[in-house]
Amino acid sequence: MDLFNQYVVGNVDTVLANKYAGAAVGLFLAVYAGNAAPELPAELKELFNNEYFRVACLFFIAYLNTKNTSLSLITAVGFVVVMNQLSQEKTAETFIEFMNTSENFQNENEF
Repeated sequence: MDLFNQYVVGNVDTVLANKYAGAAVGLFLAVYAGNAAPELPAELKELFNNEYFRVACLFFIAYLNTKNTSLSLITAVGFVVVMNQLSQEKTAETFIEFMNTSENFQNENEF
């Protein structure tokens, strides 16, 4: 068991010592967390729908890139995940609204 533990811990430490491998692990965790995340609160939805806030987020990510590339990459993935989630919600709402409208048109044609 000690040999297995030494082998696994040694290899994991070697992989995580590489900054690119550490960023890849962080990126994987951020993407997985984005899929497992609960729905955003209404306040955050309003913030991310604001153009100025989104531009400020992008400038922050660009600035963060000069300081810590790994953290910047993880933050960028988080930003994209949030924007994707908002886009999917808006698309679903639009589709439901369209379906309700098209049902009304079908009912009017029957008479």
